Amino acid sequence: TNLDGTPAAPTVRTRRRAGLSKILEHAAAEGHTPGSVLRTIKVRKAQRPTEQVSRSVVGDPSLIPAALAHVRGMGKRGPKFAAFLSTVFYAGARPSEVAALRLEHCHLPETGWGVLTLSKSAATAGTAWTDSGEVRDDRGLKLRAAGDQRRVPIHPRLVNILREHVADTDIKSGLLFTSRSGATLNASEVREFWHAGRAAAMPDAAPEALARVYDLRHAAASLWLRSAPVGVVAARLGHSPELCLRVYHHIIEGDEPRWNTAIEQAMPV
Repeated sequence: TNLDGTPAAPTVRTRRRAGLSKILEHAAAEGHTPGSVLRTIKVRKAQRPTEQVSRSVVGDPSLIPAALAHVRGMGKRGPKFAAFLSTVFYAGARPSEVAALRLEHCHLPETGWGVLTLSKSAATAGTAWTDSGEVRDDRGLKLRAAGDQRRVPIHPRLVNILREHVADTDIKSGLLFTSRSGATLNASEVREFWHAGRAAAMPDAAPEALARVYDLRHAAASLWLRSAPVGVVAARLGHSPELCLRVYHHIIEGDEPRWNTAIEQAMPV
């Protein structure tokens, strides 16, 4: 159970039991106990957590540009936060990856598509849980070996947004997005700006529709899978093709007539 008495999630139970099992195995190896008593206890197998992203969470992605436009108009800091949110959406990046993005890793040509080279993640962990004492932790890419990079081609619209951001910003620390002090952007502020833009552009949206900044990435994935092969989408998201299908494929199941037409045109008769 959790500290408040509620049942812990299946993944939490599995992880904690694995940790306890290692401790008892070590105790047995050192001769403190005759064996791991945990092996004699039968436990119910944890259910596999649901990984699929709900259609209701993605909402109506066509309204996202209007929400970003509203954020852009929110005072002096609006354009910076709009550029951050636009990068999450148009590049399909995790917010923590955008927070760690550096200017030298952005190829922003005057025309056409650009490229972001993602290599770091600045996840929000809290000052008590980071080695540096900062709110965000300096990490590599999620589930990747140290030093791994992910190359993400970016839409010309995002290229223009980032070029404007760079032109209007005094980038001293090398980070593309920073606070006035030069630190990484506060996740709660990013969330507040997105909620304001979402409320203005989507007043009738369901409470769960695009409610989180991370949902902009989910929306991008749902749109990409309607136009590009799963391998291409997975590479840009930083997923394996198997995980990408498991998480997102059900969102595009309503496009059967379109897929039928494509398959009909591909098959010889």
